[in-house]
Amino acid sequence: MKIIIVYASAGAGHASAATAVFNHFKKEFTSHQITIVDILEYSNSFYKFVYSGGYSILVTHMPLLWGLLFYLTSNKRIARLTNRIQSFINRIFFIRFERFMISEQPDYIITTHFLPPGAVEHLKKKRKIAAKVITVITDFGVHPFWLNDCIDNYIVASEVTSRELAGMGIAENKIDVFGIPAKGEFYDNYDKSSLRAKIGLDNDVFTVLISTGSFGMGPIEDIVFALKGEMQILVVCANNKKLYKRLIAKNYPKVKIFAFINNIYELMAVSDLMITKPGGLTISELIAMRLVPVFISPIPGQETVNARVIVSQNAGFAAKNTEELKKLVILLRDNPARIKEARDNMKDLIKPNPAISLSNVIR
Repeated sequence: MKIIIVYASAGAGHASAATAVFNHFKKEFTSHQITIVDILEYSNSFYKFVYSGGYSILVTHMPLLWGLLFYLTSNKRIARLTNRIQSFINRIFFIRFERFMISEQPDYIITTHFLPPGAVEHLKKKRKIAAKVITVITDFGVHPFWLNDCIDNYIVASEVTSRELAGMGIAENKIDVFGIPAKGEFYDNYDKSSLRAKIGLDNDVFTVLISTGSFGMGPIEDIVFALKGEMQILVVCANNKKLYKRLIAKNYPKVKIFAFINNIYELMAVSDLMITKPGGLTISELIAMRLVPVFISPIPGQETVNARVIVSQNAGFAAKNTEELKKLVILLRDNPARIKEARDNMKDLIKPNPAISLSNVIR
């Protein structure tokens, strides 16, 4: 059997979810041919730069414009028009991807981004490929861009997502509520005390993790300043090198600063609370770790929807600004029962490792 997992390198979540599926499948299906590809690598350099780079510029420097585009294209009529335009663009810029799929003739195509189904849709219609297409929606809401007639199964994050998708006309037997795949390490059990000792933390002090994704966006510096002295703080600056240097130079007590790391699951395991942006994959990871989030600075669009879903389930909290965040975090620190209640409310969102559930569909 031949399985191709396809993502688009626009934001880290799509690639991370695809990698999680790939890593599990490589262990599970030793006799199958498993391949993972970035669809943008099969376009020309100009399109890749505009698509991937444009996304980064919009969400980091023009989030309100991104939000406007998100909501405009959520309109059914506009979505139909933009889908037609995208189909036309696909035929121009993804010719190499089409040729790759025709030559490989996969049995399954698993996608974690909405671009790949549009690029293979006409190949299935013309019977140039016979692959089943499974799409993993990597947010808790559903934008119309995710919908495509060539998709055989949708993997979604929650019952809320499933109901929304069904309401958009997708048959319920095509929807599986497995969750968003994350690295296997997020589903492991950890000894909190020994990990705190390894990292150099006091074992009995309330600990908060601040991490806002691969861009290191949001008022992280202001949040650290507001909370320092009140608790232990772990800060992940990710790819924001300037922020990392500034925070290191401040040398705040009981504040540990990290650049880009590959073991954030260990930092999550030792934390009592996580201040973060509501990216779909981030939420999947913290739910797997049973770590209660406080959301800050969501990107208008998909992240505001993600936050709304989690907060509506009373499984997390949101703050509008740093001042409100400080009051909320201190309140939660002083009322651990509130954190336990939110953690208990996660039970309806917690799923077994989604990559394992997905592999059972393919057997």
